[in-house]
Amino acid sequence: MATQNIGNAMNAALGPKCAHPVCSCPAGSGKYCSVECEAMEKVPDIDCRCNHSNCKGITH
Repeated sequence: MATQNIGNAMNAALGPKCAHPVCSCPAGSGKYCSVECEAMEKVPDIDCRCNHSNCKGITH
């Protein structure tokens, strides 16, 4: 439980989450963290392909 709280605090410090539902990355200056996530806007049920090493939506 403590680990989850630390993760939530870290995400809050980094800003809003990427708008792609599967992606766990911070959005940065826009709605999405990457052009890959923005391109997947119409198919949000597909695994995240942003390639950020800390993303929990990556399946590889």
